Amino acid sequence: MEVRVTAGVASNRLWVENAGTGRVKIKISVTAIAEKFKANAAVLALLSKKFGRPKGNFRLVRGKTSKNKLYEIVE
Repeated sequence: MEVRVTAGVASNRLWVENAGTGRVKIKISVTAIAEKFKANAAVLALLSKKFGRPKGNFRLVRGKTSKNKLYEIVE
């Protein structure tokens, strides 16, 4: 799943956008700052909570240091 992350905001939030191209993008805002991968950890926690799956079921495929990330859900 494609995810666009904004770090250092007032509240944690996850929502879905459809860009009109038939592709759905998940947008996530987290209060954690983008330093020492704190924001990535916050994104993982939010995905886990929203999808009701353990954190270990999400694998970051691309975008470790980018706002645009690609996660894979694994069993």
